[in-house]
Amino acid sequence: MILPFAGIEIMVLLIVMYRVARQCYRKQVIRISADKIRVEQGVTQPHSVWESELFWTRMIVKKPGHAWHAPKVILRGRHEVIEIGAFLTEQEKNELIKKLRPFVSTT
Repeated sequence: MILPFAGIEIMVLLIVMYRVARQCYRKQVIRISADKIRVEQGVTQPHSVWESELFWTRMIVKKPGHAWHAPKVILRGRHEVIEIGAFLTEQEKNELIKKLRPFVSTT
């Protein structure tokens, strides 16, 4: 009687572990050319692409509401908005902000 439930429990645990491990490979690739900025998001390959003209793109850094939270880094184009680095630590986000600042104006 217990054996089927133990099997189901192990199967659910394996599925959850697989999903968590897969999310560890999530990434965003930011490509900056002379006139465009492009953000590709995905796990193994890009599943979504955000693109904007560099002239119209602004970087917004939202300060956290609590000391334990990291700031949010948002790119706002002419028509669309995207959060970048949501999975980064606070130190990594600060490094990202420093690297993007020369290319994108800050508001």
